[in-house]
Amino acid sequence: MLSILRTILLISLRDRLFVALPGLAAAVLLVSRLLGSAALSEQHQAALAYGGMTVRLVAVLGVVVFVCLQVRRLVDSREIEAMQARPLSTTGLVLGLYGGFALAALGAGGLSALLLGAILQPDGLGWLVWSASLEMELALVTALALFAAISLGGAPAAALTSLAIYSLARLSSFFILMAQASKGWHLAMLLLSLLIPRLDMFTQSEWLVYGPQFVVWQLMLPQTVVFVILLLAATVYDLKGRAI
Repeated sequence: MLSILRTILLISLRDRLFVALPGLAAAVLLVSRLLGSAALSEQHQAALAYGGMTVRLVAVLGVVVFVCLQVRRLVDSREIEAMQARPLSTTGLVLGLYGGFALAALGAGGLSALLLGAILQPDGLGWLVWSASLEMELALVTALALFAAISLGGAPAAALTSLAIYSLARLSSFFILMAQASKGWHLAMLLLSLLIPRLDMFTQSEWLVYGPQFVVWQLMLPQTVVFVILLLAATVYDLKGRAI
């Protein structure tokens, strides 16, 4: 399992993930700073709002694309078959893949968060909580992308499916409001909000401006652990049930 983890990290270094993703984050942060300076009032707050949102989107998109493309490459080059031929369980294989991708995602996300702190200078405590929340969000997104990539096979389909589910999860609060407002769709919307993580509670740009709300930890950390375990279990089940 450690050899698989090391292989994924070496792939990340070879493909310059730790340069490309933070570099793109730095570019969007500079643009956010420019847009904030054009605001009529509260220029710093506007820059933080733009910057927090765009860095999160860049990190999520980068991680999803990287995981889906690399899993497809491992399948096409038959490296997955070589890994399965080792005296290693399917669970160990999935954990090794997830561990490598997750460490790469957390490293690139952490560098992006450091750049946000250096360029936009947000509230210190709010930045710490925002950064920790971004790491949890990326850990969950990595598990989702890995499951989609192994289950669907094709990189474009896996990436689009992952981003679609992510978008639905970011709209969880909207579905709950719909469930409360509409009697006909109440049960369907409520079930949908329970089946997907409440990512609308994660990585909120307002923390960078006004500081954190510690009540969110009660929702973010348990959800991250539970959904990552469920997605990895589904990946193991899918991998055991068929040949890639």
